Amino acid sequence: MDFSKKNNWTVEMLEKTLVLHTVIRPDEWGNFDLLWRAKFECEKSIGGIIRPAEGGEVKEWITVYKHNGYQIEVLNGAEAGDPMGYRLNPPLPEHAGT
Repeated sequence: MDFSKKNNWTVEMLEKTLVLHTVIRPDEWGNFDLLWRAKFECEKSIGGIIRPAEGGEVKEWITVYKHNGYQIEVLNGAEAGDPMGYRLNPPLPEHAGT
């Protein structure tokens, strides 16, 4: 499914997904057009397409920042029990294998 198209999303799907990736402003709750704009801005900042948080999507580490040959990554669609926070790819030499 093409999650870059508006017709594949609902307000509820956008709300559930965006709370995992960004902060939803009070005026955005329940407003499809404002939520869609927030989704677009979030995707622009992470450099990828956000998929719905529900429905068995495959979770993947996505790059949110690059510097000096390293990538800072977060787990897209993380839930309870998943690794939380950030990871550095490749790991720093003194932390490789941890």
